[in-house]
Parts: sequence; structure tokens; C-alpha cells
Amino acid sequence: MKDRFMKIIDRKITVEDLTAILWVFIVTVSFILFFEYDFISFEQNDDMFISTIPSGLYGQHYIYICFSNILQGIFLSGLSKILPICNWTIMLYIGYIYISYVGIGVWAVETKGAVIGGGLSVLFFLTTYDSLLHNMNFSKTGGVLMSVGVMIFAHYTKKLSGKKSIISLLISGGMIFAGSLVRRDSIIAFLPFVMILIISVVLQCKNRQIEVSKEILPWLILALVIVTAWMIDSMAYKVNGEWRDYKEFNSVRANLDDYGMLDYETHQEIYQKIGYNEIDVKMLSTWHSADDEVFSKENLQEIIRNKVPKEYSFENIKQSLREMYNNVLKKNYLFYAILVLTLVCGLTDPKKLLLLIPNFLLMIAELFYLVFGGRYPDRATLLIFMYAFVVIVYTFPKKEELTKARNSLMAAALLVMVAVGLYNMDINEIIENDAREYPYKEEYRQFLSEISEHQENLYVWDIFAIERVLEGAYTPYEALDRGVLRNSVYTGGWFVNTPIMANNAERFGEKNNPYKLLADLKNVYLVTLTGTDINDTLSYIRRHYNENAQAKCMAEINEVAIYRFAEE
Repeated sequence: MKDRFMKIIDRKITVEDLTAILWVFIVTVSFILFFEYDFISFEQNDDMFISTIPSGLYGQHYIYICFSNILQGIFLSGLSKILPICNWTIMLYIGYIYISYVGIGVWAVETKGAVIGGGLSVLFFLTTYDSLLHNMNFSKTGGVLMSVGVMIFAHYTKKLSGKKSIISLLISGGMIFAGSLVRRDSIIAFLPFVMILIISVVLQCKNRQIEVSKEILPWLILALVIVTAWMIDSMAYKVNGEWRDYKEFNSVRANLDDYGMLDYETHQEIYQKIGYNEIDVKMLSTWHSADDEVFSKENLQEIIRNKVPKEYSFENIKQSLREMYNNVLKKNYLFYAILVLTLVCGLTDPKKLLLLIPNFLLMIAELFYLVFGGRYPDRATLLIFMYAFVVIVYTFPKKEELTKARNSLMAAALLVMVAVGLYNMDINEIIENDAREYPYKEEYRQFLSEISEHQENLYVWDIFAIERVLEGAYTPYEALDRGVLRNSVYTGGWFVNTPIMANNAERFGEKNNPYKLLADLKNVYLVTLTGTDINDTLSYIRRHYNENAQAKCMAEINEVAIYRFAEE
């Protein structure tokens, strides 16, 4: 023990050590500032709604968190129940992003040198922090943790000797596993990039028979663990009939919500066949589909069957390529960073092009797939850019592998890109960020508390109204009050037909049809945004459930209004 301690004392502190320490300090201070100035916010409402499930907001700490693995749901629900001091879902995601930034910086500095590794880390931070933190999304969060973890994992599969290597392998493997639990779909786009890294590992093996099997084994073990975790998740939904039915319905709903409806004017015959008029189509297309009779799985499937797939014609391909350049590549600094790094790395070490060219082409191919399919939000495109970037970081040669001139070229290129990134970085956006204001915080908290006390009532929330109230009542990190929505359901979104909503509505006579309850019961109220045209909802209720229904505004609380439709 004494000898080991003396070795640590005698070890000289290198420039790389100091750079790594400085990097951890910079990342830590940055995150403190992000918290201090309320910089952290969401790209869309998915993260907020996901966090409500294990939090106990609906009266129970549910473990089925829909898009993430049930093992993560078990962990978060247990933590929220035992220690309800913050929004553990969001804090976990922020922690994952922090670990990712620290991980890529420390590893890059250690393996690529202080200048090159530090430059690559800073560049990665500058090109991703806004999307990962100011426009947070769980898909991107899981993706960045996996991508950084895989890069480190690939490095240490070649160095399976010594305690440090084993520990590093376990930590990076844990990062990959944790990231995979956040969103399974993120793994699919990542697998081709992982294969590039595995091929790189295999090609570097000197002893083909012994080394290849030795270095591939950790990948196989990791894959087995991840597959097992998702088999557990799949089984958990299959054995629970209500959640199984929800999964089946939601996959159909997502197709229409994500990729669009058939135009009513040109497809009236199709809609009339399943009993829809213009109001029904409008309700469905504006996230008001909480009616398991009218908007059943079978009816939605009929619409999907009549959607004509986009043809792979020359004109469509050309149009998609143009759209990809104008809407994705042209506006994204990370793309230009990847392009320049690929060229610089290829010029300094042409052998690296054997990996870098497939990496670049794979990135373009996956982006084209998204654009051609008509759906390419930032949360999807950033994943692909990050995956391509970490392959480049992994592939970058060490300083001792190159001549002084080539090292200077790399350092100069990185310096220029970092300078451009700093120039584009809007400090005022962080310091003077006003995206997160809470003018009605206390009022909304009080409102939620009051409606939870009236358990004789059911509150049917327009999805946009509940989004406004929850985001106005709680900061992203704040613990959600247990049970304040235990007598609430939503009109649309991916919460429709969940057992969560069914449990809240069941005692009123309908599990998954709040519109019927609105039509029949005086103690069922619609909560919507003020200024919303209520006539569409009224027309829908009159058409299907109560022709004598009237829309009566019962109260207005800041930006939301409460309506009753049942007859006096």
C-alpha cells in the first residue's frame, strides 16, 4: 500500500493531466452557469411528459415510461418515491450529458494529446451544447452517452491489460448500457457507426486468431446485456394486457402524428368509409384523438393503408438531396466541422480514410433517409452528426504518430474551427436567456393543487394547455407534486389510451373516451388555452355523443380556461 502511494506521489504531472483537470473544471463551471441562468429547456414536450410518469404526478409512481426501458422506469420511480427532492428524470439526463462531455474530454486529451484532444473536445462542446441542453431531448441524451461510451470502449478493447483498462472498459460499457435504456430507437441509427469502430479494432489486431477473439468478446458481452435488457422491457409490456394494447395503438397513432394525415379534400371517400367528416379529421390531425370509439386502432390503420408511399424516383431523390442540403447540412456547423476534420485527418494520415470515408458516407446516407421520409427534426439529425463525430475523434492519430508539420496542420485547423465556434456562441443567450420565465408559477401550482382536491371531478386537458401549465408551474429540475393530476386525463398525444389515463378516468364510466364523459357528465371539465376556438370540440361532441351539448366557460386562470359541455 505504501509503495503504491509513493508511486502516485512520485509520478510526474503531465501537460495532459493538467489539461484534463482544466477540462473537467470548464465543463463543471459551464453546467453551473446553465443551471444559474435557466439555460436548460426542452426541444419539445416529450421529456417533460416522460418525467411525469415515474414522478407520481398521476397518483402512482408508474414504471412503464413508454419510450425508455422499463429498467430505467423502475429506477426512476423508486428514486422519486424514496427521495422526492427534484425531477429525477431530468436530473438523470443532465447527468448523462455532463458525463459525456467530461468523458470525451478526458479520454481525448489522454489519447490524442493536450492540444489535439483538447481542441476536439472544445469543438464537440461548442457544436452540441445548445442542442443537448437548451433544446434537450431524451433521444439526443441517450445518443451522446452511447456515442462517447462506445468511443472509449473501442479504445480499451485493444488494451485489455491492467486494472486501469478494465475499470475504463467497465465505465464506458456502463455508459453505453445506460444510454441504450433511454431510447431503443437511438441504437438503430448508431449500430452502423459502431460496426465501423469494431472493424477498426479488428484491423489493428496483429495476431488474427488470438487478438480478434479477445477484443471482440467485450462487444459480444455488452451486446448480450443490452439485448437482454430490451427483452425484459418487451416482455414486461407483453405480459401486461393494457400496456400491450397501448403499445399497439400508439405505433399506429405515431404513424399519423409523425408523418401526416391524408388530405381531407382529396380523400373524402376514404374518410367517409370509416365514418369521418371534416371535423373528425381536424380533431385527429390536431392532437385531439382521445376517443377509442371514433379514433380506434382499426380506423387509424385504414387511413394508413390508403397512404401512398413516396416513390424513389429521380425527381424525388433530387428534391430530397436539395432539401437535405438547405435544411440540414447548410445550417449546421457540426457538419462543416465533420467535413473539415475528415479532410484534415485524411491529409495528415491517408490510411485513416479507409474508415473516415465510409463514416462520412454513412452519415450522409442516414440523413438522406430521414429527409426522404419527410421527418428530420434536430433530435434525429444531431444523433447522426454526433455518431459521425466520435468516429472521427477515435480515428484521429496521436501526436507521436505524425511529423511536426502535420501536427501543426491539425492544431491550426482545430484552432480555426474552435475560434469560429466561439464566435458563433451567443454568450448573451446564456446570461440573458429569457426562454424560461415563470410569471404564473404560484398561480398554476395553486390551480393544480385545487383541482386535485376535487376528486369528484374529472379534468380533461387539452395537450397544449397541460404543457403550458406544467412548464409554467415547475422548472425542469423541480420535483413534481405527487397526485395533483390523479383526476386528470389528456385529449391527445402519446398519452392517449395509456393505462395511466384509463386508471384516472375509469371511475367516471369510460376508460379511454373523455369526450363521451364531457358530453354526459356535469362534473367533467375541459381545460384548454384561453383564446382557443372551442367550436371544433363542441361540434365533435354534438356529432358523436350529445347533440344538445353547450360549451360554457366556467372559469379562466391566467392562460387557461375551463369549459363544461353537459346539459344543465
